[in-house]
Amino acid sequence: MNTIHGNKVIPLLYAGVLVLCLAACHKDLPEGNAQEAEQDTSTCTFTVSYMKKVYFAPGNLATHGRTFVLNSWDYGGYFAWGTGNKPENNSLDNRDYASFYDWGDYLNYAESGWRTLGFAEWDYVLVHRKDAELKRGTGTVNGIHGLILLPDRWKNPAGIVFSPGCISWNDNILSWAQWEQMQKSGAVFLPASDYEWATNPPHPGMSGLYWTATPKGDKEAYYVCFYEGRVYTSVVNQRCYRQSVRLVRDVK
Repeated sequence: MNTIHGNKVIPLLYAGVLVLCLAACHKDLPEGNAQEAEQDTSTCTFTVSYMKKVYFAPGNLATHGRTFVLNSWDYGGYFAWGTGNKPENNSLDNRDYASFYDWGDYLNYAESGWRTLGFAEWDYVLVHRKDAELKRGTGTVNGIHGLILLPDRWKNPAGIVFSPGCISWNDNILSWAQWEQMQKSGAVFLPASDYEWATNPPHPGMSGLYWTATPKGDKEAYYVCFYEGRVYTSVVNQRCYRQSVRLVRDVK
């Protein structure tokens, strides 16, 4: 079972569209000063600390751990903590995950600089950035449950209304065509892909669990999770649990 400290708790999108969106969202931007930390220079940026912004990858890390999934609503792979150097590692011994190897350092991808957010960064983007609670909401994209995150500067595409909050998967029901418009405007979708452990298969659609780069002691690590009704950031799991990974790149 997952441990929450203090609580117990299709159609394919054309590859060309993703490439265009990725290119649009990954333009290098001028650096800002401290007073401009909450000001936005791109519709695709997310503030993750007082002085840092990032771009999210277009989708979860794929099953083999070396590229991203084709569609942002695809669940992708499940990985033990810090297994960028050996994503197929499924040992149940937490001692086999003593060191963190970032998946972003081992990608077969043209762009470098991909990395995993730390606990404090995930906490900032989900809870502490300006209007954070208004920039996240549960929903269903192309029939898949998940969490929608809006960038720092957001304007709803014509004909689409976003409902913030995490009450129901039915809060934001979007077709793949509607989501394409949302994604082009900078929105990010985290599928509720659940987790794997030992012989227990995942139960997609019930919850989303995403690793951070931050260890907890020598056997556990922090992750973020969401359910229909709640988002948690200060939670830990054994490192041998296999969960989803979503990478980012820093805005230069």
